[in-house]
Amino acid sequence: MHMRPEIKPSGPHAEGRRGFTLLEVTAALAMLLMAATLAAQLVFWNLHEAARSRAKQEAQEIAANVLESARSLPWSELGSSWAIAQHLSPALEEQGWRLTVAVALEQRISMVKRVTVTLQPPAKSDDPAPPVQLVGLYSARTAPAQGGMP
Repeated sequence: MHMRPEIKPSGPHAEGRRGFTLLEVTAALAMLLMAATLAAQLVFWNLHEAARSRAKQEAQEIAANVLESARSLPWSELGSSWAIAQHLSPALEEQGWRLTVAVALEQRISMVKRVTVTLQPPAKSDDPAPPVQLVGLYSARTAPAQGGMP
């Protein structure tokens, strides 16, 4: 049987070295801690941005639903009393959402009303989400033709 020669480490301190030094372990732990901290910050930022995106999407859907409700009304009923009657669900009001609806005659175009829906999401941090504002222009579905003929 052939025996292999034993290979011994060389160097000035090779005889007593069997593991890592305390400095090496501390440096490795510090790097691991920095990587874990960066990963946690990225996860937190991602969750925050996802929540803001959901809030903005929800605000856009609510505003679009109000405009759709305005579209379903006869033109003559689309006024300030309708705008005042628009409310959010109690759950959204409790969360701090604010809805503002305004109806006004369009100045540049006759027989057209402008409906402006503004929805402000709740301000939960130092960086609040901007308000969502949608505008719809609605004209009378039928208008008397000149000369009295429809």
